[in-house]
Amino acid sequence: MKFNKYLFLFLLFFLIEFRGFYLVSWPSLLGGAASNKLGIVFYAIILFLVYFIQNKGKLKVGIFGNYILVFYLILILSSLVSMYLFGYSITQVLWDILPFSILLLYFPLCEVFQKDSNYALFVKIGQITISIVSILFIIQVYKYQGLPTVFLKIEDIIPLSYIYNLTVPLRIYSVFEGLVRIFVILVAWKIIAKQFRRSFWDIISLLLMLGAIFYVDQSRYYLVTVLVAILSMYLIYNRKNLTVSSLLGSLIFVTAGFLIIFNRFGSISDSISDNTGSSFARTGAIEYYLDKIFTYPFGLGLHTPDKGTSLYYLIKGPDGYFNYDDIGLFGTLGSLGLPGFIWYIFLTIKLVMTWIKRFSSNALTSGLMISFVMSLTIMSYLDRPRIISLMLTMVIVNKESLKLNRDGDLIDD
Repeated sequence: MKFNKYLFLFLLFFLIEFRGFYLVSWPSLLGGAASNKLGIVFYAIILFLVYFIQNKGKLKVGIFGNYILVFYLILILSSLVSMYLFGYSITQVLWDILPFSILLLYFPLCEVFQKDSNYALFVKIGQITISIVSILFIIQVYKYQGLPTVFLKIEDIIPLSYIYNLTVPLRIYSVFEGLVRIFVILVAWKIIAKQFRRSFWDIISLLLMLGAIFYVDQSRYYLVTVLVAILSMYLIYNRKNLTVSSLLGSLIFVTAGFLIIFNRFGSISDSISDNTGSSFARTGAIEYYLDKIFTYPFGLGLHTPDKGTSLYYLIKGPDGYFNYDDIGLFGTLGSLGLPGFIWYIFLTIKLVMTWIKRFSSNALTSGLMISFVMSLTIMSYLDRPRIISLMLTMVIVNKESLKLNRDGDLIDD
């Protein structure tokens, strides 16, 4: 049997991202919180170096390659400013910019995905892997009655509040962010493109992913985002065949789904304030970082100092509970300052204008763009769990653009 290097590389990618289905313990450097992406970081750096050497030092930048390169310059600038203003060491700032090495995967994946069979293989392996992980975590959350009932290697992922308060249903953060955010759209697109024919396993897979977001991640806004993206893809793909009755049926179905979400998990305003306990905390964080930008135009940096220090309260706010990750685009402004904020605005404009001018009738790209735009103010794609979402979004948009250039007319296939 001929060795398929792409099968090996893709399997390795998903096994690293999901830590061997969380069935085995990982070294402390690569383990801990699910937001620790060092495993994928090392994978990305090695794969990029191999790609760079094979291409004799040449980069095919595609649509977004130059944006990524400029972003790395902004990271270097932010690191130098942080070292100068706050006395951080090179090691401290290096660890904080390493997760952004995931964006390097854009370059090799854009080239690998030029071959449709490689892209299809990547999606297939990812779909199977995420489905298995979804099953395992749904079972784990259902069976959870304290640490003795934990069969997955997630002790470091479970927040202390859930360990000592068993009356609250277990919630696990970050595992179903990132890749799942993109794959739930990719799998939904497969079903829509096939018009639900021969889609039994795809539907099961989609339901498992949605179930994991609903039951394990428990982020209402995240779930609403993907449901809106999926509905939009369905309507765009079937725009020529839509009737009043089918449109009303779709709206009734989605409205019923939203009511179930809100009745089960509370109001959407509660979702927006999950991490801090109140919407006031997020509003306070936005006001705090907007005020600080006048004093620190290059941002407060990515590093979080030791708790209790004066620098800690400068970064985290006077009460120590403000988080960059809670306020989306404004978190980018707080951490990377005006250069990072302006870069993200320009990237967003590039993505949206590319979508409007070239892909407005393409259902898959529309779903990805809707998810991206809806996440801007609350769940930035530059947050650690979602950097991989940004990378894959750019890769897929670049691939769809190449298909348009190759075929003349972009078709939904």
